[in-house]
Amino acid sequence: MNNLIIFSCLLAVAFSATDSPVVAALKRAFSSVDTDKDNHLSESEFEAIYDLYDKNGDGHLRLAEYLAASGVPQASAKDNFDYYDTNKDGDITKADVKRIFSDYDGNGDDKVTFGEFEHHYALVEKAIAGAGTGVGK
Repeated sequence: MNNLIIFSCLLAVAFSATDSPVVAALKRAFSSVDTDKDNHLSESEFEAIYDLYDKNGDGHLRLAEYLAASGVPQASAKDNFDYYDTNKDGDITKADVKRIFSDYDGNGDDKVTFGEFEHHYALVEKAIAGAGTGVGK
């Protein structure tokens, strides 16, 4: 499964009914990030995906790295990158990953359940669609 979907959660598909292909893709993404198979995602699992994308290991995930790693249409990948690059400095750092994890962790228990993952992913998609250009929150 493509890591962009995982990270953007990792990122830009419409939210729909439980038995839909979208939800099935989200479940596959969630499962592939959940490396210890404990049915929730940890911050370290989010960071592991970030490390896969940050090919040069400099701690700054730039759009070019993100696009190269994504394997999805460039416009969709750019919209997601722009959403998560909230300070618009052209990169996503580990500090941003901490914030992203916190955003997904709806109840603040340091674990992201599939329900939280699915819910926040829908909010991201809605924000991107509403902005029309992938502007971050």
